[in-house]
Amino acid sequence: MVRQQTGVIDAARTVGVTWVVKVSAWQPGPDAKLSVRAHWEIEQHLQASGLRCSSLRPTGYMQNFFTGEGGFTHSGSLAGPYGVGRVAYIDAYDVAACAAALLTGPLGGGDAYALTGPEALTHEEIAAKLAIPFHDLTPKKASEDLRAQGLPGWFVDDLLWLYADMAAGSMSEVTTAVRDLTGRPPRTFDEFLANG
Repeated sequence: MVRQQTGVIDAARTVGVTWVVKVSAWQPGPDAKLSVRAHWEIEQHLQASGLRCSSLRPTGYMQNFFTGEGGFTHSGSLAGPYGVGRVAYIDAYDVAACAAALLTGPLGGGDAYALTGPEALTHEEIAAKLAIPFHDLTPKKASEDLRAQGLPGWFVDDLLWLYADMAAGSMSEVTTAVRDLTGRPPRTFDEFLANG
């Protein structure tokens, strides 16, 4: 991912693109794990490129509950070491609307926008909205299940770090960035479910 996106940034600069909006991740940083750290590396490259740029940093996508094998609910239930941590998931369409507003509007560059939905929900509350069972796994059980799927140990360890961070409430903040950029509130989880 890092090589692909930094390559795109370099190609954009070469052909004369002057304005880039990057979709990043929630709270990217040098000490983060997996793709969250990768997004931080890409943001550093983009900022050093000389291009006018902004970064959109969404929490997590509502669509992730349904998309492919990575979908949170592909087994017919919502299971993971989520604890009682709340997450202000966002609809991907709201992220796209923010990107469009930045690319077509009078706003400047150089800013990073923390994007969230309008409410922070626990995964148990989300399971109830989805009308499926919720299983709050211990980190040990989650690790065993992930390793049984053939995932490498280092990846499982990093994934469990992300789960623990989420369970501790690191994604519970609700921001006004979607409204600030688009002039309208982000969709609630119920609106997402109703509209698909």
